[in-house]
Amino acid sequence: MTYKYSAISSHTEIPQETPTCKCSMCGEEISSFFVGWTMNEYQDDDRVCEEWDCWKEFATYNESSIPFEDYVENPEDVSREDWDEAVSQWLWNQYDIVKSTKWK
Repeated sequence: MTYKYSAISSHTEIPQETPTCKCSMCGEEISSFFVGWTMNEYQDDDRVCEEWDCWKEFATYNESSIPFEDYVENPEDVSREDWDEAVSQWLWNQYDIVKSTKWK
């Protein structure tokens, strides 16, 4: 199959069929998305737009996938502020969808 687009992050490039995808939380068409470090960037259900409300909702659904021990001092007693900070670090894995000839 030929892909006309790539989703590019700072560490990888993956094939894309279209120039946009949908945020798994709000359904908005986006050309840039975020994925939790422990999630699958190939799965549409793991892609989130840049809105903090979507990040919070996504993280709540996937809280068991967040490695809090990597982001907070005491993962057994996570404050709301620590939770927000952990989610921000966990989801700071941005992909931009761009036109590409790599997948021909």
